[in-house]
Amino acid sequence: MALRKKTHFRKWINNTGLVLATFIIFRWLIFNAITILTPSMENVLLIGDCLFVNRLQIGATTSVRLSQVPLTHQTLFGFSLKSYFDWVQLPKFRLLGFSEIKRNDVLVFKLPVEQEELIPKYRAILSGLCPHPLDQRSYFINRCVGLPGDSLSIEEGEVYINDTVVLISQPLQYEYLVQFSTYINERTLFRDNGVTDYAQLPPSAKEGNTATNYYLKTTVENAKKIKNYSVVKSMNKVILPKFHKQLGVFPSNTTPTWNRDQFGPVWVPRKGVIIKLTPRNTVLYQDIILYQEGHQDLVMKEGRFFKRGMVMEHYRFKQDYYFMLGDNRHSSVDSRYWGFVPKNHIVGKAIFVWMSVDPEPTSFRNKIRWSRIFRVIE
Repeated sequence: MALRKKTHFRKWINNTGLVLATFIIFRWLIFNAITILTPSMENVLLIGDCLFVNRLQIGATTSVRLSQVPLTHQTLFGFSLKSYFDWVQLPKFRLLGFSEIKRNDVLVFKLPVEQEELIPKYRAILSGLCPHPLDQRSYFINRCVGLPGDSLSIEEGEVYINDTVVLISQPLQYEYLVQFSTYINERTLFRDNGVTDYAQLPPSAKEGNTATNYYLKTTVENAKKIKNYSVVKSMNKVILPKFHKQLGVFPSNTTPTWNRDQFGPVWVPRKGVIIKLTPRNTVLYQDIILYQEGHQDLVMKEGRFFKRGMVMEHYRFKQDYYFMLGDNRHSSVDSRYWGFVPKNHIVGKAIFVWMSVDPEPTSFRNKIRWSRIFRVIE
């Protein structure tokens, strides 16, 4: 009897181990599952969307860490304790994929500034920023707008690549300032029009007690619809003017008068390309040269790199880089704030939503967004 119990127990252990190993390999090699926690990609992706990420398409990256609690990332479930150790590490490389990264792909990637040396520089715009090794860095999701070798700029909120405006098939969200002639029912007017990100401004004595002003994030089409309501006195897109320096915008420690709507031009680094280093472009590429490409032995002085006391005049990039933007352009912390994403930080392409849970449902029946399940991400 005892022998039979032991045999059943061993079978259970073997079967459980096989299922767990299969799932881990599947998760590492083919698909990742992530949940959207911020409004950065609204209205394509909403807070509470659960989606699958295709790692195989552009080539999965091998795991460098064998000493980690299975099915965890950074910390143990619900605790602040690390779920990984540095005991056993393997070389990291990317397997061959069957597709290249394309412009406008929605990509999941590791946040490139979670390094000890970069934390003080970016903590103001990324709350809770902590250092992590490459394989344990936080997942971010944005749309890839700048490919290696592109010259990118943003003018009046429009993205230009090599002096040509970038067209995106999905509707983008912007910030609008709306003035209403009277008090409104927020849930009826905003939620019925798909607006979830809004804030009321304090009343102004000049405008009278009945006038109410709101900042809200919505698409151009939705803005046209809302503007036609009889209670709307005015509605204008909020575009920051040229030469208006916005705090926290990349490169944060330099003088360019850039902001979220007026940015660049910048050249996106491409593997193998040699550039002439100048004080103007060194500030753009210093973080990736020092920390992503492993040249922490360099010394930066008066806007120039020095190696063994000699000025570096040129530099050859070791890998490709990408420029990411959120579709919710005025509520997204993306490459406009922390710079370029190295290829070795790319996890995969987001493919479809498999579940969507509304964090603020109007009723219990509406907790699950059934219309979003199995929606393809474009």
